[in-house]
Amino acid sequence: MARVLVATQPWGILLEKNPTSRGLSVPVSGQLAAINTTVYTASTGGTTISAPAFVTDSNGGLPGYVEEGTHTLTVNGVAQEVNAVSGLVAARVTAVEGNRVLKTLVFNPVDYGADPTGVADSLAAFNAMQTAMGTRGKSVLMPQGEYFFSAPWTVNRAMDLKGASDGLPHASAGTVLKFAAGQSGIIFENSTAQFSTLSKLYIRSLSTIAGTDDGLRLRAHGLELDQVTVEGFGRHGFNIDSTGGNANCMSLRRCRANLNRGNGFDIRGADSNVISFLNIDATGNTGWGVDCASSNNLFLAPHADSNAAGAYRDSGNSNQWIAPYIEGGVGDGVTLSGVATVWLGTAIAPGVLTDTSTSSMIWRGGNFRDIQIGTGSSPLKRIHTVNIGVDLPSIAANTTIVHNVTTPAGTVLAGDRVIHVGIEALSHGLVIQGTPLVGATDVIAIRVSNLTAAAIDSPSFIFYFTILRV
Repeated sequence: MARVLVATQPWGILLEKNPTSRGLSVPVSGQLAAINTTVYTASTGGTTISAPAFVTDSNGGLPGYVEEGTHTLTVNGVAQEVNAVSGLVAARVTAVEGNRVLKTLVFNPVDYGADPTGVADSLAAFNAMQTAMGTRGKSVLMPQGEYFFSAPWTVNRAMDLKGASDGLPHASAGTVLKFAAGQSGIIFENSTAQFSTLSKLYIRSLSTIAGTDDGLRLRAHGLELDQVTVEGFGRHGFNIDSTGGNANCMSLRRCRANLNRGNGFDIRGADSNVISFLNIDATGNTGWGVDCASSNNLFLAPHADSNAAGAYRDSGNSNQWIAPYIEGGVGDGVTLSGVATVWLGTAIAPGVLTDTSTSSMIWRGGNFRDIQIGTGSSPLKRIHTVNIGVDLPSIAANTTIVHNVTTPAGTVLAGDRVIHVGIEALSHGLVIQGTPLVGATDVIAIRVSNLTAAAIDSPSFIFYFTILRV
């Protein structure tokens, strides 16, 4: 008997004759393969399979479904053995109802001439595949390999694009889309591409200089991206710009922008809003890790490291940042100059600059070095933290002294106020009396009392001063 593989999908049946000849795995698991056997027949390679009206399954008999396992169905009028499994398996399958073709369920660009070795140009093959889909679009499975594009590929219909990369670097990735120097990558800029999905891909550029080429240009409603890495483009990694279109209601999850010559993630335009960014990563980009000039977006646990301009910049309206993480060192700055920004920071150590007097809410969950509220070089208020190691002189028993602490140049100015002081490992019997005062530029005066009956000789501490400049 010929063995024909049946795989479940919500829109019908996938069939592939002799799947083992193509090296495909055949997983069998669970109780029920949700294969509708009353609506669809299917054909592949000239072999037609007609499912029975219904098959009673082990859960008590659900008309129209086939239980996972091996079954006998009619193939070209002859009873054949069919293996029903769960999971997406293969491509080049057409579901039909009677003699009317419904739609090809899964597309493979290799079937249209794409070169998985990365030598020949695959752009024409991807365009031919897209044309063959019809106006509504379908699912695309891109096999392991590297596909070269001489120009951007524009997606002009809704489709589910899936590779095998899991966001890994291109040297070890399963599916790599490689674009010529100076050329952008994939473009979703048409309303007919809305609700498309993109996952498990590594998209890289051969560019070596800055330019106007972006890895992904996203201007379509309801796009969903997961585990997509964009590397090495002349401008932005992910360019979300609603100018002339709509970029609302997107979701980017576990995506990475790496070594691009502009911003890692660039978001702007009046209709680039209600976008969720979950666990995104921006590393080594020449611009900002994330630069958002739009409104009402959510950034949940983003990560930034070594972006030359800084980690995050928000000049938009009512964006929310929850648990952002920033690696210390180069590019650990944050600029929040928007309106009504909400920032809930944890485990981060940036210099934070808020240069607008409009309403923003900032909860300190980490060691912010610098917060400014105001505009330009003359902020209305500035709050910053200074950590200083201090060697006090010997303090006699039951004595209070005033000690001047010298801070780094420009840290405090006359008129600044110390609003909080923390001390690491204060010796038993020593007490800070009152609030330290700024006595002069770069000098903080502290009052220390020895409450014991014996002298304390030259104690050393680390002081954490929080300074307010009005």
